[in-house]
Amino acid sequence: MTTFVPSQNSAIAVTNALLTTSPPHVSHDEVLCVMRNHFGGAQEIKALSGERDRNFMVRSDAGRCLTLKFINHAESTEEIAMQVAVLKHFAEHHFEREVPVHIPSSLTSQDWLDIKLSDGAVRVRAYSYLDGSPGSQLKAEPEVWRDIGRATAQLTCAMQPFTHVGAHRPFLWDVTQLPLLKPMLSVIEQPALHDAVQRFMQRFEQQIQPLIQTLPQQVIHNDLSPSNMLSCAEGRRVVGVLDFGDMVYAPRIAELAVAASYQMSRGENPLAVLDAVMAGYGEVLELTEQERTAVVDLVMARLVQRIVITSWRAAQFPANSTYILRSRSEAEALFKQLMTFWEPSRTGAE
Repeated sequence: MTTFVPSQNSAIAVTNALLTTSPPHVSHDEVLCVMRNHFGGAQEIKALSGERDRNFMVRSDAGRCLTLKFINHAESTEEIAMQVAVLKHFAEHHFEREVPVHIPSSLTSQDWLDIKLSDGAVRVRAYSYLDGSPGSQLKAEPEVWRDIGRATAQLTCAMQPFTHVGAHRPFLWDVTQLPLLKPMLSVIEQPALHDAVQRFMQRFEQQIQPLIQTLPQQVIHNDLSPSNMLSCAEGRRVVGVLDFGDMVYAPRIAELAVAASYQMSRGENPLAVLDAVMAGYGEVLELTEQERTAVVDLVMARLVQRIVITSWRAAQFPANSTYILRSRSEAEALFKQLMTFWEPSRTGAE
């Protein structure tokens, strides 16, 4: 099965809906009602951060802690089914780190619910709440970066048997579909940065995209940022992985590139950080020479996504811009730093 490559028009139509549809409006009383009718009542409710969905941490009357997700109206049924299916997959396949457990309705056993709220109809699903330190507390040290690499490879191995039609979709956060961002480049207001991003995207489309589609591929998590990892209390090990909402069918090495892109700003030498992440990955899963060559290209592609997509979304949702833009500035700085040697190397290769 090959990577899904959508037409420009179909992809923009689908992804614009995801970019411009606000999360559902949900009141405290409505959360209580859903819990009472479908999950056994609630003792405690706490709103959680999120971009597309409205999420709550809820402690049930039985003392179980779960996440209640009120799903964005623009998300398709296939995408919801995929996110449920992958959690069921992990319940049957060994993975060294913790992941949420899917929780169906206690009354109907449905995987998700269609609920009527004051804001209209919305779909809701639940999964176990993983309590722990956020991934941002992982220490910026070589051995920690190696552990992130190991966790990434272990996740890749655990997900290798997983397949789902929902992963073959137009999606702006898929690095293999980077050219879909071209109509959005006007959000970059700095002329020098705009021109650099445009040059990178041209080279990506002409030289890199055809090559990465020949690499080993599978469904990947696609968003191993600090926000989606849990750290041990000492900050030295990844103990959990969260949020499988960005899954795509893509080169498996893209998982490593995405994870590394969020760590490379944390060390004095970003390439040394990348080497440490790759070394940890290689302890679990051997990299091909072609994958090693593609890693920096895919890191750069993810940095472009973080610059362009977050700028676009922040303009759409100014009230949530602080959360949306939380990593944009470091992505911009790292992109500029890497571009100083990446561009000459690519020019020389020609």
